[in-house]
This record gives sequence, C-alpha cells and structure tokens, in this order.
Amino acid sequence: MRFWTWIPLFILLQFSLCGQQDPVIPDPGYLTVTAQDTEGTPILDVRIDLQEIEQAQNAPATFEVVAGLPQQVRVSKTGWVFAPVDTTVTLAEGEELELVFVGVNVQPGEVTVRAVDGEDAAIPGVTVSVDGEAEEGSAPLTVVMNPDVPFTLSVEASGWIFAPADTSITLDPGAETEVVFVGTALSAHLVLVEDFSNTGCGPCPAADEAMWEAVGQASGAAMPIAFHGRFPFPGDPFYLYNTVMNVVRSEMFYGIFALPNVRVDGVPMTAPSDSEEILSAIESRLAVPPSIEFVVTREQAGPEVTVNVEGSVIGEVPADDWRIYLLLIETFVHYEEASNGQTEYRNTVRHVNGEEDAIASGLGESIDLSPGAEFSVSATFTPDFGDVVAENLRAVVFVQNSNTFEILDAAVEVTGGP
Repeated sequence: MRFWTWIPLFILLQFSLCGQQDPVIPDPGYLTVTAQDTEGTPILDVRIDLQEIEQAQNAPATFEVVAGLPQQVRVSKTGWVFAPVDTTVTLAEGEELELVFVGVNVQPGEVTVRAVDGEDAAIPGVTVSVDGEAEEGSAPLTVVMNPDVPFTLSVEASGWIFAPADTSITLDPGAETEVVFVGTALSAHLVLVEDFSNTGCGPCPAADEAMWEAVGQASGAAMPIAFHGRFPFPGDPFYLYNTVMNVVRSEMFYGIFALPNVRVDGVPMTAPSDSEEILSAIESRLAVPPSIEFVVTREQAGPEVTVNVEGSVIGEVPADDWRIYLLLIETFVHYEEASNGQTEYRNTVRHVNGEEDAIASGLGESIDLSPGAEFSVSATFTPDFGDVVAENLRAVVFVQNSNTFEILDAAVEVTGGP
C-alpha cells in the first residue's frame, strides 16, 4: 500500500479518538445558611434541612451543592419561629450565595404522649414518632414543640395496634396537653413444626432433638408434634396405634417415603437434623401476622375425649381448599425398646378428626375462611387408655391449605409453650 493511501485512515482515526472525551463535571455552587435573631445575633444549634439532607450544627453552615439543581432549604429549632419558613434556590457553577433566616424566640408548647391498653394500663416499650421520626425514649413521653406549627404524632409497639393510628396537633404558646393512644394486643402466630419419625429409623432421634432445640431457641411460640411412619420398621408401636392416620398424613397427603422428615408450617426442611435451618424457618413464619383467632378446649367424659374449637377470621385469607385439623397428642411417653436408641417421645399425635374415613376423604374437614367468618368445630375421640395416659393428653388445632401445604395458623388448649 502506498503512503498516501494511509492519510484518510490516519485522519479518520484522529477524528474518532478526539470524539471520545471524558465528560465534563460542572463546578459546584456554594450555599451558606445563616440563622440569626432580629438583632443579627447568630442562633446556635439550628437544624438545617437541605434537599432531604439533615445536618444539625451551629450556624452559619456552608454546603457544596450541585449547580443547576433546585435546592429546598429549611431551618428549625425548638422555641424559635423562622422567616422565611423555607425557600428554594438554584445556584450556577461556582456561585456563592448566603441565605439568612431570621428567628423569633417563642414559648414552646408541650404534649405528653401516653399509650395504654383497654384497662388504662401503660403499655411498655412504645415508640413515639413526630412527623414520622422516632423520638428518644418511649411512652409516656413529653415532647416540646414550637407553637402554631402543625405536626403529627404516632406510636408503635410490636404486637400492638393503636387507635388512633396517628393524630395531627397544633400547640398554642406555652400550652400543655396530653394525647392518649389506646392499644389492642395482636394475637401471636403459633408456628407448627411436624416431625415424621419411626422407632427403627437411625437418624430420626437427631432430627427430633434438632426440632426441639430450634423450638426452644425461637423468639416466639412454636408447637412441635410427631407422627410415625411405617418404615423402616412397620412394628413401630406409635405407628401401629393409629396406622390409618399416620399413613394418610405422611404418605397420602405429603408424599413422604423417607424418614426423618421435618416440616415448619407445612414447608419441608432440606436437612431435618439441622436445628439452625429449622430455627430460621420458624423465625420466618413468626413474622407472619395471624389470620385466625382460636379458643381450644378439651373435655373428657368416660372413655371419650372431645376437642372443641371456637374461631374467627381476623385477616384476609385467599380463597382455596382450607381444612381444619383437631388433634389429640400425648405429651410424653417413655419407651425403651426402640432399635434407634430413642427413649423419650414427646407430643406424639394420637388422633386427628376425620380419621374414621381418612382413606376416602382425608383428615380434617373443610372450613370457610371468608373475611369475618366465625366457626365452631368439635371432634370426639376414644383413646386406648391401655396405651395412652389421660393426664398427658393435650388438644392442638391448625388450619392448612390442601394445595400448597401452608399451615395458616395453629393453637393449643393451654398457652405457655410446647
């Protein structure tokens, strides 16, 4: 190729390289904010709100701001009213501007915030917020505010809902007033943990211990229960006590054909002997607000034990195939003949409503969970008191989605843990 044939390529290359220039960053503007009284004396400890950046410091204060971008500026201090109330400025590159806010000292007002239950007893640990920002300390709390300036009060505490949700107040100079928020305790979500075991299953005792360890470490209430499958040892006495119930629950409903198997509110654990995984799943479910309130009772008349449930829907529940299960569990059995070495068996499920026709219809029964619905369900069982200790029986109830396996809510006849 001849030399002059390179010239157009050289010119094109130079043009291309010259076009790839670094972006030019504009110089900032400099905004000085001064707060002073009517005699020109600086006011100290003034809070400056600049484009949602809050900086409390002694005035004057200088800020670098982006040139060409409007900046809203406001200053405030308890006991002072400023003019202007706020202002918006736009600075050019390198421009220096001073804003002067003139303050007048006024007598502030005070509002005391209380949070009580329906019996007018103080609720501990209630956070008080002014215009959405939490104050230091908890209710009862006295807040000092500028007069003639409206503000919004609200309170918050875990496990409580308050009325009113919030309230707007404007104080007169020197006024002292009180605002009372009345709280209603929310029902706590009880997490149901199911352990599927067998006395001939080698790793099953470890899964049982992991489940109980996780329940003991949980920050809220969790209820562990145990079903027994028919393998690897079909002679498991806990399985043989109610074979239909155990087979329907484990194999026909969940499709469980390997043990151990641990589920938290219906969700299977990948490692049933991992207490940390179980605990994490419990904590996740504890964060879900309850949708149903239950009252569970149990009564015995001769050889029969009846479980009664009164309930109401307090949340929004999607329409689906929901079923309610009434269980009779035995809280403790000592058994020394298990080949896997486990001797203590806790919260073993002995009976579930619907067990008489479970092969055809499944356990439990359908329930209407439309908003505000109330229901009453009962089930009567006839335990074999040759195998079961009546004093160790306890009633458990839960509602489950037959399609997704999600256990919505659960309850036991006695509170205070498993």
